[in-house]
Amino acid sequence: MTEREQKLSLLLDLADLLAREVDLDVLLGALGRRVADALCAERGTVFLLDEASGALRSRVANRLELDEIVVPRGRGLVGHVAEAGEVVNLGDVGADPRHFSAVDRATGFTTRSVLAAPLRDRRGAVRGVLQVLNKRGGHFDDEDARYLLALGAQVALALDRTTLRPGAFAPRGVSVRGVFNHIVGASEPMRRVYDLVGRAAVADVTVLLRGETGTGKGLFARAIHANSRRAAAPLVTIDCTTLPESLAESELFGHERGAFTGADRRALGRVDAAAGGTLFLDEIGELSPAVQAKLLRLLQEKTFERVGGREPPASTSASSPRRTATSAR
Repeated sequence: MTEREQKLSLLLDLADLLAREVDLDVLLGALGRRVADALCAERGTVFLLDEASGALRSRVANRLELDEIVVPRGRGLVGHVAEAGEVVNLGDVGADPRHFSAVDRATGFTTRSVLAAPLRDRRGAVRGVLQVLNKRGGHFDDEDARYLLALGAQVALALDRTTLRPGAFAPRGVSVRGVFNHIVGASEPMRRVYDLVGRAAVADVTVLLRGETGTGKGLFARAIHANSRRAAAPLVTIDCTTLPESLAESELFGHERGAFTGADRRALGRVDAAAGGTLFLDEIGELSPAVQAKLLRLLQEKTFERVGGREPPASTSASSPRRTATSAR
């Protein structure tokens, strides 16, 4: 893929990256990596401007040395970009007194050239800095600078739709309110929940989410799915309160031709639709005991039969979804 194609691909994928319910560090790390690839740079970094302290905190794509780089307010080239709100493009950073060499010493990474642009939203407020280092085979040019500035504006607008959005009266910067990009909360109980979501996402297990109606079980189900290895496959949601008892089994498992009057062809159910992905059963306790018993077989044995069928579908074990069930009780 050419550099121009890389740039176009990143712009097209940006909306998808930020719309998914993903861990913010994973999301911003992926963005930094994609920016580096698109601009043929050795490293790409997203710096977020902390509205409370004015410091810039990094979300580094390829974390080879440090978990986080913190640049004090007004220090370094990124500090200048955040304060002035302008693009900086330097072919030789060693000759510029604004270069914050302490970062290079801490990481062991040698910065030769830098291109940095502000993350400026539609109100003109700077929310952070997007930076790429060391252009392979030359220096960053004016086209690179225009591209990074435009991309930074898109990222800043997207941050308003995540938990990184600024406080109501903040003239600049962002406020991190939660780990996942659409789930708000930073209390100790919420941090324990985030830890559980992270562990559930990487484990191939059935997950039970419990909580009263309106507490966000659907958001957490999406977070588990989006951060799992099944993220590219479907997330199929079923509101069990809307399933008529007479149709629930067919809706879930599908039916074979001739299974009942009017069944003139085989129909696939929601379990089939979620193959390879996640099946989210909202308010599972509203299903009849008979249907719950058949779901229990699906959860325990990872197999099922369609209505009117005599044996499990051939693809059941190979493509079964992760089962995520919730109950408000």
